[in-house]
Amino acid sequence: MKKNMLLLGASCMMLGLCAPKATIHADSVNHLKSERQTIQNESKSLKGKIDSKRSVESQNKKEQSKLNTRVSSITSEVDQLTASINEQEQQINKKIEVIAELESEIQHLNRVIAGRKEKLVEQARALQIDGANMKYIEYLMSSENLSDLISRSQLVAQLVHSNRQALEQQKIDQANLQSKQDKQEQEKDELAQIKAKNEADQQTLIQNREKLNQEIEKLMNESAIAQSEREKLELKQRELNDKADLLSKQIAEEEAAQKAAEAARLQREKEAAAQAAQAAQNQASAYAAPVAQNQRPSSSGLIYPAQGVLTSPFGYRIHPITGASDFHLGIDLAGGGPIIAAQSGTVTAATFNPSYGNMIIIDHGNGLSTLYAHLQPGLFVSVGQSVAQGQQIGIMGTTGDSTGVHLHFEVRVNGSQVDPLGYL
Repeated sequence: MKKNMLLLGASCMMLGLCAPKATIHADSVNHLKSERQTIQNESKSLKGKIDSKRSVESQNKKEQSKLNTRVSSITSEVDQLTASINEQEQQINKKIEVIAELESEIQHLNRVIAGRKEKLVEQARALQIDGANMKYIEYLMSSENLSDLISRSQLVAQLVHSNRQALEQQKIDQANLQSKQDKQEQEKDELAQIKAKNEADQQTLIQNREKLNQEIEKLMNESAIAQSEREKLELKQRELNDKADLLSKQIAEEEAAQKAAEAARLQREKEAAAQAAQAAQNQASAYAAPVAQNQRPSSSGLIYPAQGVLTSPFGYRIHPITGASDFHLGIDLAGGGPIIAAQSGTVTAATFNPSYGNMIIIDHGNGLSTLYAHLQPGLFVSVGQSVAQGQQIGIMGTTGDSTGVHLHFEVRVNGSQVDPLGYL
């Protein structure tokens, strides 16, 4: 038993079980992931703001498109107003020419009327045909002969006729003068109206252009502000994404380092377990001889529960199914045939367990109990039954987690497994 304990201690030292395992702390990775998540959340928040700014820019583009349509419309109106103004300028120039011509004609008529008036006045003064003046008669009576009288009569008749024509023409010219003066005033009024309309159209054009310029300037300012803010947000978002990418790289490197460390640790444990298993196997070879059924109890009062070869001792080993390092809680006896009670006692369990298969537990009193696993179906005892030492309780099998026919045998003291070889 002392030799067994020394071997178990050696196995423990080879596996590093007597010292704490090297633990890979994930705090740094969790911290990096938390920081990355914070940055990603902030980046998502910025994306919403960027989308909002883009929406403003898109709306402004639509408004600009509408303004462009209005620009086209106003441009057409400008062209029409320009053509109208040009036409009005032509009309103004024509009116000015007409007014100038009328002014020239009026001045000419004024001169003609004035000259004629002066001449008539002079003739009237000279002849004084008006009133009781008799100079025309005296002029006729002073004729020297008939022929002279006739000549003088014709001259007086012509003079009177001429004066009458002059007076009639004077009336016609004065009427014509009044007409031209009226026409001139009419032309001036029309000219004033054209000029007023021209000025109003020009003012309308100026106002439309000013209003359009103000709207365009407002949209351009809003778009510039939105674009500037969006670019700042996008820059910040790129910086956050770069930080997130860097953190992802650091996380990947850290996780890779941890995986490598864990793999190295598992490899060391596997190698240590293999060494421990080899040492245990070397120990088991000393007990590999067939176990006789009729035997004397050990100093602990137990006998071997079956005939067979000890194939797996108590302690660390490579699990035959999982291939991982595993602590074996009992011993395995390979062979076949009957399973007997290692000591007398009372059956406390006789059932099936997914891992142990068909199993039996016997309570021997004083905190000592034994377990028999992987038995064939059809157990020979039941719960509550008393059994004697050496009494058959079942047949060796391979039920549960098993790779072949064998008996898994455990010794428990106060519920804790101990090395059965120390009690056999």
